[in-house]
Amino acid sequence: MRFHLSNPVEEGNIYPGAFISILNPDELLLQCQCHTDSILKPRVNIREGEHITEIAMAIPGVKKEEIFARIDNGILNINVIHECEKPHPGASISFERYERNIPLPKNADTLFITAAYLNGILIFTVPKSKWSEKENKKKVIIY
Repeated sequence: MRFHLSNPVEEGNIYPGAFISILNPDELLLQCQCHTDSILKPRVNIREGEHITEIAMAIPGVKKEEIFARIDNGILNINVIHECEKPHPGASISFERYERNIPLPKNADTLFITAAYLNGILIFTVPKSKWSEKENKKKVIIY
């Protein structure tokens, strides 16, 4: 199986820091041919504060490069495609897929959302704003 690497700079997306070629999550999901019955749904903790909402998800053993997050019409879409160390019987390469779709608060400021992955815990920090965001779609970079 060959994966197509997308180039964010050529696609008009410029990220802070060093350029790293990343996999296009939509193409990767199609290439992995993951069925909906094999999608794992990790538990999520949501803590709502006065000025921020914090979303935490435990996905140990996953590399940061295997996590894809984006915001689409007020919903935080989190997809993880993890290559298993021990393939399933009869398979040379095996993947596990995790997916969560979390509705964001109406007053979420998606322009300033941050994400960090450390020690198997993925944490999104979503600031709140007095104004509603006009952006419908946005990729989230995980540091």
